[in-house]
Amino acid sequence: MVKTVRLPKPEPDLLLLHIELKWIEPAIWRRVAKPENITLGKLHAVIQIAMGWHDDHLHEFEIAGENYGIPDSDGWGPPVNSETRKTLIKALNGKRTFRYVYDFGDGWDHRIKVGKRKSDARAVGH
Repeated sequence: MVKTVRLPKPEPDLLLLHIELKWIEPAIWRRVAKPENITLGKLHAVIQIAMGWHDDHLHEFEIAGENYGIPDSDGWGPPVNSETRKTLIKALNGKRTFRYVYDFGDGWDHRIKVGKRKSDARAVGH
């Protein structure tokens, strides 16, 4: 009789993200490490906490020529792809930088650079 051995799923690689608020002097930035399979919706929550925002305004990601956010069911504004299921690694499509805009009125514009990939969470210093 042959027994099936189930191997554990490999942990996703961590991406080191450098989040910088554009057009501000002195520079305001944060560095976070998140799994490559994080959804854009969850990444939005991470950015809110890291940058000290309170999630009181609309936001949008611009990644590899596509816009992601929370689609407006009433059809107001330009259409966006849903951020709830799209993972960061799939949205990046090989790109190394992307944009995150928070509060369309004040226009807090963030440039996010994707740094090194780490295959082990212990390899990232805190």
